[in-house]
Amino acid sequence: MGGRYYQIVCVINNNVVSAMNERHQERILVGKGIGFRARKGDLVDSSKIDKEYFLKSKTIAGKLYALLAQTPESYMEIADKIVKKASERLNKELDESVFLNLIDHMSFAVSRMEKGLEFKNTLLWEIVHFYPVEYEVAQYGLELLKEYTGCELPPDEAGSIAMHIVNAEFDQADRLVNTLCAFICACKCTVVLCVHRDDRTVLDKQWKLPKRCIKIVQYLSAAILLACEVIDPDLIFSTWQIDTVTYIIAH
Repeated sequence: MGGRYYQIVCVINNNVVSAMNERHQERILVGKGIGFRARKGDLVDSSKIDKEYFLKSKTIAGKLYALLAQTPESYMEIADKIVKKASERLNKELDESVFLNLIDHMSFAVSRMEKGLEFKNTLLWEIVHFYPVEYEVAQYGLELLKEYTGCELPPDEAGSIAMHIVNAEFDQADRLVNTLCAFICACKCTVVLCVHRDDRTVLDKQWKLPKRCIKIVQYLSAAILLACEVIDPDLIFSTWQIDTVTYIIAH
């Protein structure tokens, strides 16, 4: 068979299917009625294809199929736009797992909002100041959600979306170091806020802590994360990671 075509691998729902193209590359196809009464092995009517997505990881793709079967396909389109915007602003490719995390989070956040349940992100201030680009992209995501679903989520949800983007920026080793650094930053904020609890703006002026305090925070956080089996000891105490962590602490 010559020319471009798609053969259905599985039907996810009436509007989403997984299909194999003529190059034996699996794709997620979205379109109104594209999966209606369709079966495995059927050829896809190309006129019904509105969107086409590709994931390199078969494991993530499989999980995504299960997720899309329970959520509107519009969430996939929103997640795709968020990821593209983040990749463009950050000038880096994000881990594909971010699609799962974004779709799952947005679906849950909208459901929570519709039930009238309030959500308060206690780390919003830190997220806005530590990850301004990611937070800006997350705000763009909230605008898309309002446009597609009519649901206006609070800024606290942008903080959560921003952290999904942050986590997707790093591979496993970098993500562990980032976890340690974030924990250290949180400890620094706690120390400063305890000393200057009545003047939050003092954070900008008193950001640097005494070296002895820095060391205590560094090893305390490492000990806690090690106890929770979050980070491998060799990863924490390798020269590069210590330099990285020390730089972030000192600045």
